[in-house]
Amino acid sequence: MENFKQDTSVAPAPAVNDDVVNRFARFIQFLSLDPKNLSLRLDAIELGIESQAWDALRSLIEDGLDQFPTNISLHVHAGMVALRDKKYPQACEHFELVVSSSPSLPQPSVLYNYAFALFYLAEYEKAYSILAGLDLLPPIRASANVLLARCLHHLGKPERAIEALQLIPAEERDAETQGVLALLLHETSNAAGASEAANRALLLNPLQLDALLARASVEAESDRYDNARRDYIVATTAHPTCGRAWSGLAQIDMRDMQFDKARDELELAVKLMPNHIGSWHMLAWIHILYGRADEAKYAFERAYEIDRSFGETHGGFAVVAAMQQQRKLSEQHMRRARKLNPEGFSVYYAELLLLKSEGRHEEAKALYENVMSTAKLPSGDIMGVLVEQRLAELSASSESPLH
Repeated sequence: MENFKQDTSVAPAPAVNDDVVNRFARFIQFLSLDPKNLSLRLDAIELGIESQAWDALRSLIEDGLDQFPTNISLHVHAGMVALRDKKYPQACEHFELVVSSSPSLPQPSVLYNYAFALFYLAEYEKAYSILAGLDLLPPIRASANVLLARCLHHLGKPERAIEALQLIPAEERDAETQGVLALLLHETSNAAGASEAANRALLLNPLQLDALLARASVEAESDRYDNARRDYIVATTAHPTCGRAWSGLAQIDMRDMQFDKARDELELAVKLMPNHIGSWHMLAWIHILYGRADEAKYAFERAYEIDRSFGETHGGFAVVAAMQQQRKLSEQHMRRARKLNPEGFSVYYAELLLLKSEGRHEEAKALYENVMSTAKLPSGDIMGVLVEQRLAELSASSESPLH
């Protein structure tokens, strides 16, 4: 899924030894006198990495590649710096050249970094194929297995992803390993295992994103909404670019009828993960509940771009057309929605809107009673509760707003 990716924010750097900094400065001086000395340049780059002089390093590497464009070591360093700067296409270019040009197999750490860059370019199959062939030692082994598990998750193989994580020895399981395991266990309907893994992760790192998302989801599904809210707030505060966290928090706020707050959170969520159809649908239904047909239509159109075969999107279009009292168009969308999802609730909502707008109150009441006795409306989530309430209002003989 969209946000099942590790946080690549740079961790606080360890203290740098003054002697290393001074040695690096001397090497830069020597190199200025002998700029074509490749061995000296590579030694300077190693000291630059140790002293974390990233700006100077970039210049050293770029100048070196201008003079020695095929040097493998320079491309390895260039790839690592690009990876640090989150410039994944450039990192892939450098690592691909290393892999294709090296006379012997590249070091496993280089292959891991190549797979890491590929993962962030959504090249999951290619990244997995690299990782699956690596024989690594700690600590890279654990990181590689976590990345491999993330690839498998994106490839639709969560059970195999869990197996990859469980191969990591207990003493090597850091907060990220436990957090990813928690999220995978939740998504394979193992709530108890997800909670245990999430708690282990959060003991090691209270801000571990995957664990926060997993535990919040389990808590919400168990009707412990205050606990879920706390975890989502921590997640959105510590990881403000995580769309999944904002979407989860919006669901809690919708349950508390804080629709304006939920709308703002969902608008942020769809900016951060524009391919998450569920967030677009929730945003659309908030607009429907407010009677904003054009805004709801826009959100359903974005959902339609993601998946044209999702029945509830067509049902949403039917609702929007009904809000605008366009019976023919609404019925067209209803037919499509029923074909794709015979049990979808949106078509009933649209039908009741149309009957209500035409003053056919008895028919609306009869349809509502039939729906409640035979249809499978969404249950266990806030949208199900809201829709049931609104259907009841629309079926009543008294006047109510047509949305």
